[in-house]
Amino acid sequence: MKYVSLVILALMLPSVCKASQPQLEHYKIYEYKVKKCIAVEQNKPNIDLNSLVGFATDAIAKSIFYHKDKRIIDCSAKEELDSLARSLASNSLGYEEIKHMYLSIGFLDKEDDYYKIPSNIRAKIDLLLENRNLEVDLLSLFEELENHGK
Repeated sequence: MKYVSLVILALMLPSVCKASQPQLEHYKIYEYKVKKCIAVEQNKPNIDLNSLVGFATDAIAKSIFYHKDKRIIDCSAKEELDSLARSLASNSLGYEEIKHMYLSIGFLDKEDDYYKIPSNIRAKIDLLLENRNLEVDLLSLFEELENHGK
């Protein structure tokens, strides 16, 4: 249950599609591209829960959060760079706002956490997540993992 709070916290943070700033055209283009990238991800097969049993929930969570954002960032990189550059040039947003609006900026902390996982564990989990839909109800996934085998 301790990892459920981690998931809830991650889900409550402002996301790229819910920025509180007025929506400028360049940001709308970026937001639309992110939504298209998410739709592509959702067409992949779901994560195989049984294959993740035995791994530390913390390592799974960090890996999923890392890969989930990395895929969307890679898919929407051109639109994000354009919008981010325009936002920075306007000098109208602070770092915290930008961090929550643009996945690449907020991703830095997730990347640091991900690389703290031992490389042999990371490699195994990475293989299990490859070409899988990570746009799933993570709270339910972690609850199922914690309850598996009880």
